[in-house]
Amino acid sequence: MVNLPTLPNVCRVAAHAGYLVSRRYFSRLFVECDAYTTAIVMCPDCKLHWFVQHQWPVDAIEMVRRRAIDN
Repeated sequence: MVNLPTLPNVCRVAAHAGYLVSRRYFSRLFVECDAYTTAIVMCPDCKLHWFVQHQWPVDAIEMVRRRAIDN
C-alpha cells in the first residue's frame, strides 16, 4: 500500500501516522494486560506462531508462553 503509485501522499502520511500510533498503544496493551496475549495463544489457528509471524523477540515469546501456562 505504501508503494502504490496512485495513492495520494496525504493518504500515505495519514496511514503511516495511524500505524505508528496503533503500534504504541498495542505495545502497551500487550504488556499491561495478559488477557490479549493469552487469547492469541489459545486461539487454535494462531498459537505462539502468531508472535513469530509478527516478529516478536524470542524472549518476549517465551514470556508469553510462560504466562499462558501459569494462567
